Amino acid sequence: MLPNGEIKNTEDQNVVRKCVEDNFATLKSTTPNGWQLFASADCKKSILRSHTEKLFKVVSARAISSKSIEIIWQHVRTSQMLDGSCASGAPPLTEQFTLLCPARLREIAGNVDEASSPSSNPINNSQSYPSQLLGAWGGRAAFQGDDNPKVAAQACTSYRKNPRSVQGDLLVFKGSQKLSYGGYTDYIDKNVSVKQIGSEQWEIKDRHYHDGEGGGKADYKIITYKVSVSGQMLTITEGKITSRYSRCP
Repeated sequence: MLPNGEIKNTEDQNVVRKCVEDNFATLKSTTPNGWQLFASADCKKSILRSHTEKLFKVVSARAISSKSIEIIWQHVRTSQMLDGSCASGAPPLTEQFTLLCPARLREIAGNVDEASSPSSNPINNSQSYPSQLLGAWGGRAAFQGDDNPKVAAQACTSYRKNPRSVQGDLLVFKGSQKLSYGGYTDYIDKNVSVKQIGSEQWEIKDRHYHDGEGGGKADYKIITYKVSVSGQMLTITEGKITSRYSRCP
């Protein structure tokens, strides 16, 4: 399949057609409303209505190679951002949008900032956080400036019980994603670059969605912060704010 959704190879066309027919037959036989399992789109507004009748909107896109882009989706009703994983449902949405709105997809692809492409980033693009950071870290502060390991332990324990009900703050570094729990809102950032600046110290740039709270336009932006690891403690400095975390057991 080409990036614009067009399938040129006759053999591939037959495979796709057979796959669609087989899946349609399965859905029709197992789902009472099988005939209604279709996606639709408002291409001009970049809104997709999934087969489950949920509305999703394209909020931005980023280059992941010289020939492909990743679409960033947002649930229209809840404003929740999809993290791009298969579990979030983002890849199927992108495939549906590719088929329904190839012209709009080409337009979106043409507007992607080439500076976001790994090939043009002047800093080594890591595609993954350093191994020293990977895993879960409990925030050591009940209030800004606090440094209490008991608070971190409580956050780690609550995360293990239920990630949706974290008591305190907690970060999880996983591959190229940084997941934050227990704060003003849960969110997922994606790594842009990592530059080592010392022993167990790094300068990191992440792609973060700013929802406009406190002023400014709701949009993605690149945030820069410094991270250091000393034993089981992680320290993050962003501007004038320093936050400390303990590694979760």
